[in-house]
Amino acid sequence: MTETTQATLQVRVYGPLRQHVPSDQFTHVTASGQTVREVILELGIPEKHLVYTMALSNDRRVKLDTPVIDGDRLDIFQPVAGG
Repeated sequence: MTETTQATLQVRVYGPLRQHVPSDQFTHVTASGQTVREVILELGIPEKHLVYTMALSNDRRVKLDTPVIDGDRLDIFQPVAGG
């Protein structure tokens, strides 16, 4: 029998992505080993937004295929461009 462990994350969502989540800062519980991409999709952020989405885990930029671990603080945003 395989034991599934959980990861409790502190999540902050910025910019236009906030329209897809209930609050700009909240706790999210997911299965341990999920990637940042999987967590973002679990939150209800549409996959089409992932092309321009960046994430920080514990204040360090991470790729979307990075696994999350219990206690991580995850910041999700889209970079802003101007000209």
